[in-house]
Amino acid sequence: MADANSIDTSDIQVRRIPEAASVGGETVYSFEDAAAYRSFCERAFAKGYNFPNCLTGLDMGYGLRSVLNLRNLDDFSEITIWMDVPYDAPHVPSVTDIWGGVEWHEREAYDLLGIIYTGHPDLRRILLEDHWTIHPLQRRYDTGGYLIPSWEAQAWPNWEEMARLKEEEAKKAAEAAKKRAEEAKAKAAAAKAAKDAEDAAKEGDA
Repeated sequence: MADANSIDTSDIQVRRIPEAASVGGETVYSFEDAAAYRSFCERAFAKGYNFPNCLTGLDMGYGLRSVLNLRNLDDFSEITIWMDVPYDAPHVPSVTDIWGGVEWHEREAYDLLGIIYTGHPDLRRILLEDHWTIHPLQRRYDTGGYLIPSWEAQAWPNWEEMARLKEEEAKKAAEAAKKRAEEAKAKAAAAKAAKDAEDAAKEGDA
């Protein structure tokens, strides 16, 4: 049976997001390096992830994200692969030669979001007409396709700092929970002691 943990990532730059498994049931791998993304996709296929459930794109506010969800048809395990790229260089390696079924999906993400899938055999618009000059699902455009004058790209996330802050928050939450438990235990012990003292006093009066 395929295991997401068995995909070797020791020599490629990847950010693994295991907590996403609590939402979608699969592990998420996030990339910013094109060669690492492409290498991981090849390894995933070799490990049995032979069915692309979906390939789509997102505008993250700081750049564009290509999202690829894969399934192993032998054991039905799934993984999701993200590739984040900046607005001014939105290049993601095509994986149509690995999973032929994503050819139209990559075209759709290009058409609506402007993600350029390098190596795609026929990268052209699939929903909109060829004369369109914009990619309408980018955040910089309103629902009418007009540029929003006040739109500005967000700063690229500092994933390491975010991970550190999240770890600190989790540590503080654990410490607070421990403190609450200790206080509850002490309160219960005090209440028991008071009750025992009261019962002893009643017995003495009797």
